[in-house]
Amino acid sequence: MRPQFDKMGSLYAALANAGLYLMPEAVVTFSRHSCCGLHGGNVYAGDLLGYSANTNISLASGSSISAIAEDDLHQYEQRLITGQLPIDLFFKAIAFRRVPTLGFQNIPREQWHPERVRQIKDVLAAYKICRRLMLTPTVMKGYAGVLWENGTTTKIYFSFAAQAAPCTGTFMEILTGTPVSGGLLRSFTVYRVN
Repeated sequence: MRPQFDKMGSLYAALANAGLYLMPEAVVTFSRHSCCGLHGGNVYAGDLLGYSANTNISLASGSSISAIAEDDLHQYEQRLITGQLPIDLFFKAIAFRRVPTLGFQNIPREQWHPERVRQIKDVLAAYKICRRLMLTPTVMKGYAGVLWENGTTTKIYFSFAAQAAPCTGTFMEILTGTPVSGGLLRSFTVYRVN
């Protein structure tokens, strides 16, 4: 391994710099995302979802939705894409920088739920806009959302529930730039806070 590592590291750097996403099947030093997880069942359930940060582990390995029986976890992605389950878990995973694979290719396009696919695309678009600003997370009281700070005056807030603004500042929806009126935030919406 040692004689090959420098050249392999250089190759991975070139691929990453070219904009390709690396997802090694191992715990490695050259990628922040690993598709490998130390699974012993549903190890990221409930309040533990945040510990799955910086991974792309399947949502089936971290479902916290009580309506899903343990033996149905492997079907979560299919049930999400076909509109049988809400966007909640997917949104919360993204809020913790966990970008799971969804397996769209395994589901015939005619079975995709149009509104759910639009919601998934919106969540991913919001994440793409703000991911570089997501450095230090704070889970808000009552698990109402996640506030990300980055050493600047701009913060990112993932709102899990309809609520009053949890901190001071001007809240604007990340995708539309629409300022929040009346200080009330919508559930499953991403905000920029200045």
